[in-house]
Amino acid sequence: MSTLPQADLRIASKRAVYDNYKPYGDSETIVLYIYNAGPSLASAPVVKAGFTYSMNYNAVTTTLRAVEGLITPQLSGTIQDGTLKSWRDLPSPQSSCVSWDMVTTLPDVPAGMLMELSLSFPMFHEKAYADYTLTASVESKTPDPRKENNTTTYVITPNHHDDGPDYWNTPGDLKNLDSLAVEPIFQVDLRVASARACYNNNLSFKKIETLTFFVFNDGPTTAHKPVLTAGYTTSMDYSNITCSLEEAWIPDGTDPSESLSDTDSPLQWQPLNDIRYHIDGWNVICNLPRIPPTTLYRVKISFPMNKTATYKDYTATASVSSEAKELNPHNNSTTYVITPNHNNDGDAYWQAKGNIKQLDGPSVPSGSRACLTGWLPQTPVIVTDGRTRKDVPLEQLNKLLPDIQVSGYDLQNKSVLPKKVAGTETRTSSEAITVTFSPDGKNVLTYTAHPDTLVYLSPFSHGIGRNKVSLGYWIPVRMLWAGATIRGMRSDGRVTPSAYVMNVEDAVGQNFKSVEPKMVSASHSYVVGTLGKGGILTHNPKDGQRCGPANVPAILATISRVANNLVATTTPPPGATTPPRHVHNLRHRRPADRPTPLPARRSGPPILPMDVPRRDADGNWLIYLYEEDAPGAVENARHAVERGGPAILTYDPRGAPQRRRESTGQFQPQSELLSLTRRERSGGTGTLGQLDRDEYPPAIAAEGGAGAMVTYIEAGDNRRAGSLMGQQFMAYRQPQPDGHHPLRPGDPFRFVVINENMSELEYLGDSDAPEETQIERP
Repeated sequence: MSTLPQADLRIASKRAVYDNYKPYGDSETIVLYIYNAGPSLASAPVVKAGFTYSMNYNAVTTTLRAVEGLITPQLSGTIQDGTLKSWRDLPSPQSSCVSWDMVTTLPDVPAGMLMELSLSFPMFHEKAYADYTLTASVESKTPDPRKENNTTTYVITPNHHDDGPDYWNTPGDLKNLDSLAVEPIFQVDLRVASARACYNNNLSFKKIETLTFFVFNDGPTTAHKPVLTAGYTTSMDYSNITCSLEEAWIPDGTDPSESLSDTDSPLQWQPLNDIRYHIDGWNVICNLPRIPPTTLYRVKISFPMNKTATYKDYTATASVSSEAKELNPHNNSTTYVITPNHNNDGDAYWQAKGNIKQLDGPSVPSGSRACLTGWLPQTPVIVTDGRTRKDVPLEQLNKLLPDIQVSGYDLQNKSVLPKKVAGTETRTSSEAITVTFSPDGKNVLTYTAHPDTLVYLSPFSHGIGRNKVSLGYWIPVRMLWAGATIRGMRSDGRVTPSAYVMNVEDAVGQNFKSVEPKMVSASHSYVVGTLGKGGILTHNPKDGQRCGPANVPAILATISRVANNLVATTTPPPGATTPPRHVHNLRHRRPADRPTPLPARRSGPPILPMDVPRRDADGNWLIYLYEEDAPGAVENARHAVERGGPAILTYDPRGAPQRRRESTGQFQPQSELLSLTRRERSGGTGTLGQLDRDEYPPAIAAEGGAGAMVTYIEAGDNRRAGSLMGQQFMAYRQPQPDGHHPLRPGDPFRFVVINENMSELEYLGDSDAPEETQIERP
């Protein structure tokens, strides 16, 4: 728990303009709102408010009133809609004139209190003639974590006295009181390659040559407003060009050149709407739609020939850019030759491919740092000994094991249950994030956590036109935004979606020691909080993995570690009273076990435990997901199936792009969903990452499309799940070692969840789920 007090003070003017041209003896009142968003009490705040000519500062009168308990991310709306009825008058503070400011010292302001300070100025005989833009500010003795909302502006004017109430009642910048929604910086690795090495500009008049380019986004986030710039040369009629665009999904999520070269499984190209373009010098500028990660675009620019003859070869350049930060600039441009000198060289010359290998490879080493998970040692967790519940700091948890259990949240039963803890793991890092939230609408709590610790975002429906999208599930602390609602637990044990995030800030300046409980149960969620004020649900994610920006090579290396450590077997674990569902269960690898075979077709790392079945007893293909690796995607699939969604799906890759547009395509990206400004998108609070749209059933299933459940989850979570699925679909399409036919369109498949701490494989849609037990260890 944070040890230093902090108070996020904010100030706003009630009106945008004030009148200093009133008759002598009349008064004008500047009204200011001061709000403390917490988490601590603001000690002795001082307000400075500017005034100007004709306003009698010697006779100013001040009044003060307040409302308490306003734990809300959008205070401006509450003020404007007139619902604040519980104002109470406070003693009038004293104001004094310092230069052209009235300085007022307020009483201490508790977290969640809104004060209304009124400064009433009688008019002098002296008249004013010019408009003045002035400021009011607030500060206290308590450190303020965010000072950009400590100042407000308003105009004092003598020139609009007769403009009527609509002018004079224009609201001030009340949104200065609100919590800022924050979004991480967008980061992408865009790559471009020419389909051919050479193009011909020595064709006959009006004959057409087509420049063709591939544009690939290796992520980790969506590329917004991408632009392709492609060079051309003389004899190519730029005034009559046509441009077309197609997209394809890369099944493996990486190395698109392999899919482009694979004649046995050609990509399913889907046309997109015509793209906008213009000419700039000797370049064609093509404005492309946003490119999600693992998506490949094919852009064709067709030039008719004019009557100008050329004689020299020309080396042209194509490049791609977007609004997002480019992680790897060296591969976002490519060259090709436009030549009039090889008309008679035959098809082999003109069909030579460009450098499509440039589309492949990792952007940056995404395994560059370990996952930073866990809360600080002083953070209390709610525990039980079977009779009573109490708070225990995480640093003391090991001393009480095994007699004590952490209060955890059972996702399937939607209830709080005691969960066993195998122990705790301690880490130290310079990275930590402080989250300020209210679990009950009255009290404000602050916790400091490592950035990859997962918090349960309360599911809710958000209307977009006639459609609704579900937002929720596990996201990292580093991706929270002020104003988000996280799942909390009251002191009586009831789970409630009323924990509002008040602020999210980087914690800097020290090394942060954290404690991560290692849970034994299948559900890793547990409650962090203080018993009297409630708590919040957190999750122990991705133990031991690497947590840099998501790219597939690092993902596969992580999955390989898990796969190599698990073996599927038909032997029940010791003490089991019932046979495992679908015959198989998992156990940890023993020295005598034979090595895991490499997956078909690729020489990369294994992605599944040894001997897991490829089909269930009914002949359905099995697609495996790791809960530690992609908890959001797994929970979305569970959530959809529990609410009646199909568990048995039909493989139909040809229709995937269209179904993806029908499901996720109709929902806004995070920036639009939260109405974020460019400043908010710049990552002002230091959070990193991005929320992606995840769907179940997936687009590759015939049951997907418009009826799929779409949920916003961490982009890396979504990408890891998609990559693992793509690897399995690709392997299943090859000749099968069991002699059965390969995976074909129309075949049924279903999802199976692998969790290191489960004794059995979880087949989504099965209703006879066993009790959670620890995996058999060597």
